[in-house]
Amino acid sequence: MTSFKFPSFGFTTNEISFLAEQETITILPRYTMNGTRLIGAKMQNLRAMQRQDVPIWLALILKSQDKCNVVIPDWLTVNYLKQRYDEEVKEPNKFSELPWHWLPISKILLDKCSDDFLDHLYEIRSVLQDLREVRQLKARKGIKELNGVYLQLDGLSLMEINEIRPFIIESMNKLRLLSQSVRTDQLAGVGEDEAQQSVQGKGNAIDSEISYDDSQIYRTTNEDSNSKPSSSRFDRTTTAGNESGIYSSANTTRIGATDDRMDDADESEDSDIEYRIH
Repeated sequence: MTSFKFPSFGFTTNEISFLAEQETITILPRYTMNGTRLIGAKMQNLRAMQRQDVPIWLALILKSQDKCNVVIPDWLTVNYLKQRYDEEVKEPNKFSELPWHWLPISKILLDKCSDDFLDHLYEIRSVLQDLREVRQLKARKGIKELNGVYLQLDGLSLMEINEIRPFIIESMNKLRLLSQSVRTDQLAGVGEDEAQQSVQGKGNAIDSEISYDDSQIYRTTNEDSNSKPSSSRFDRTTTAGNESGIYSSANTTRIGATDDRMDDADESEDSDIEYRIH
């Protein structure tokens, strides 16, 4: 079983020449002929020595039968082509305006209608070759600005685009894959940084909780050690207070502050208990 193979990107030279023959050109008929309907086109009535626009393929048929002469277009003259060449040299980043099929049409007319040219054929061929070379050089320089998203080369013909299309498509696919891999690596790096920051944040939270617990333990230990004085008088008053059942830690603090006054007055233990009750 044979495997299916997709066609390569681009056209062949014969296919582009076939498309170029669909363009119209002016002819000068030598005979009067009635019009007829053809596949995809209709030939109008032709009168001798009256110009008529017809497709190039029809003009070539009539030319091969010596029934017409082809009027060479204005852009296929030495003067016009030299002007376009000067523009190409002066504008290194811009292509001059030429027909969409200027290369195949010029080749067809030079091969099939050489007797209809007014200029010398070698001059036309020389200028066409110079123009083609300078445009190829500019197209190759434009490829250096190629990226995976966009490329603009205004003014190129179909034949010129067809020559560089396979390389451009393959290069843009490679650049697109590289950009996607770089973007994936960047996203992965951002994810690792966020994970590391979250781990650091959890570690800081744990440290803060541990320090808080240490402070609580330290404060509780100090309070427990300071809440029990070693004075025998405090023990005695606390015992008396517990017997009455109405004293709190705040009252014992007040009692400690008034012990000196009670000693100066030289009161008895019963009067001390009565004072603290009030």
